[in-house]
Amino acid sequence: MPKFSVEKIVNAPKATVWTLLADFENIDFFNDAINKSYLTEGSDNGGLGATRHCDLSDGKNYLKERVLKWDEGEGMTIDIYATSMPIKSNIVRFELEQFGDKTKARMIFDYELKFGILGKIMSKLGLTAFMRKQTNLVLDGLAQKAEAAHKQANLHVVSAA
Repeated sequence: MPKFSVEKIVNAPKATVWTLLADFENIDFFNDAINKSYLTEGSDNGGLGATRHCDLSDGKNYLKERVLKWDEGEGMTIDIYATSMPIKSNIVRFELEQFGDKTKARMIFDYELKFGILGKIMSKLGLTAFMRKQTNLVLDGLAQKAEAAHKQANLHVVSAA
């Protein structure tokens, strides 16, 4: 199975970044590739076993995701267990690491495409590069929202003083 990871330094504390990630239902808040996301199957908003449905911004594709591992404040592992895309399996790991007064956010993908050997060829011919680019955009959106939230929190602290 192809595997890759992408990292981004976020100018906000880990707790701020985690707050956005832990709001499992609302990944569409920082991920522009998702038009709408919502909890499914009576799911809780985060934690082991939480599930969500994501309608992609292209207007025709979707993802159904389940939390396989929940490390409070540190990261989570998500299984994309159903999708309209040509993906047979996809495990995504989000990891956060304090980096001074910043956070290193990392996404690790381990996926397999449908269509057997044809899927392997598609992966080698550019699909992995496309997925890596999309992953960078997800982390860019996460960083943007976390940094804005951190600035807003600092403004409240300064104005209260």
